[in-house]
Amino acid sequence: MNANLDDAKIKKFLAEGNSYIKSRELAMDFLSREEKEILKKPNNILALEYIKNLEKLNSKIKPYSIERKNVNHNDDFSIDEFASASYIRRLCYNNEDVNNFIPHYELKVENKLENYFEIFKYKMISEKINFKDYFDYEVGLENRILENLDSKNFEELIEKVHSKRHSKSRIKRLVLEILLDIKKDEIKNPLKNPTQESSLAIKEASKYLKIKKQK
Repeated sequence: MNANLDDAKIKKFLAEGNSYIKSRELAMDFLSREEKEILKKPNNILALEYIKNLEKLNSKIKPYSIERKNVNHNDDFSIDEFASASYIRRLCYNNEDVNNFIPHYELKVENKLENYFEIFKYKMISEKINFKDYFDYEVGLENRILENLDSKNFEELIEKVHSKRHSKSRIKRLVLEILLDIKKDEIKNPLKNPTQESSLAIKEASKYLKIKKQK
């Protein structure tokens, strides 16, 4: 499919003010409407990215698809014993019972992103951040974030900062990259030379956040 994508078309649609996802969809004029609808679903987009990167790495991992039943990604409700991960997380954050969805598993929410909003604001204001070092950064995003640091929490900040060009998911990823200080090279290098170092780096970053929070 990627071989059929025309980069010039994507750039043209981007220049017209469309998001990357929308521009990519418009450039896929060789697909049927039904195929485009399938590719709009977040889990399918993610699955394709996994497959692409497995091919790049010449990985021996064989991907298998699992059919999603009854509810879709980000649905804020449950049907029978099926629920989206975001709905289950919300229940957990509100200390509600989730045993119908993940039986025989005790899930404790020990941390929330919201706990680190003040730390994030402090980093943005006080540290000299080279935003180009972060994977999800795009020119001008830092100004949009700085202009809206008076937001009450991350949810409000992301709502104010996102645009057609910059999705909420991208803003959230950038926030996490800045908080955990995960640079672009730290994401790219493990893909070239996969090792156990990346998981160790994440553990160390988590320790860093806990220390900062205690202070």
